[in-house]
Amino acid sequence: MVKAIKKQQSFFIFLKLMLFASIVLVFYWQLTKLNFSIKSVELKFPLLFLFASLLVPLNWFCEWQKWRITLKAADVRSTNRLAFNAFLAGIVSGMLTPNMLGNFIGRIFYFERRDRIAITVYTMFSNYGQFAASVIVGLICIFFLNETPFGQLPDYFIWLALPVILFVFMIHFYFDFFFSKLFKRRIRELRIQYKNRLLSAFHWKMLCWSLFRLSVFSIQFFLVLVAFGAEFNFILFLWIGQYYFWVTLAPSLFFGKVVIRDSIALWVLVAVVSNSTTIVAASFSIWIINLLLPTLCSILFLRSKKVVV
Repeated sequence: MVKAIKKQQSFFIFLKLMLFASIVLVFYWQLTKLNFSIKSVELKFPLLFLFASLLVPLNWFCEWQKWRITLKAADVRSTNRLAFNAFLAGIVSGMLTPNMLGNFIGRIFYFERRDRIAITVYTMFSNYGQFAASVIVGLICIFFLNETPFGQLPDYFIWLALPVILFVFMIHFYFDFFFSKLFKRRIRELRIQYKNRLLSAFHWKMLCWSLFRLSVFSIQFFLVLVAFGAEFNFILFLWIGQYYFWVTLAPSLFFGKVVIRDSIALWVLVAVVSNSTTIVAASFSIWIINLLLPTLCSILFLRSKKVVV
């Protein structure tokens, strides 16, 4: 038993080193694909950039709260240490999958098999809550701006946006119901358990924390853009809300879709920020402080399981 645990720990350390090396290599590869010179980047307000960096813990604290709510809804009991290690593993696996949707892969590794289906399902509910928040806020920002990268809004936009927002709300609050239709046996059992225990509180909490997290990384992006020279105004904040709307809808491959994010940032924010270098530098910086550094820190601080389940 002791030898098995030591072998498992050695394998876990090797896996962490491989992940660390892979992410560093991809980081270098992504950096070489960005067509701008580091020499042309000027950080005009370092204190604003520092303040945006200090908001990173608050950003991930929101996700941590969602994770705790997920465990409670799934009726999974764990120690704080186990839950935190699973949370860190979710950051790593989320970084390696499209749109961070694979965070459940790292999380379920720390729990027994009987709990993994419930954790997977409720983590998907949580992820959809973030998607719903980005879509709803993005459509509202588009409405107030009355403009998109495609041009001025048509007169009938409001009649299109309202049904979309309503549909997103319905999917969010009845996500478990739709899953029960697709996976009638196991998911329906989870739905009945969920409805009897927490009613709609789970969905409301997820949406509220998702909206709060969206506001946090929107403020971060706003501060970083201003730090690199963008004009400080409320219109820029609305365009950032629209930016996250298009980023959420855009397909991606892996590693936080950094190149796609930069491309969308240029496409959307050029309407309000004339200097393309400022946009790329800010977008790339946000990716580093919000995704890359937390992922690397998670790999370094992760601890392996003590037993095989």
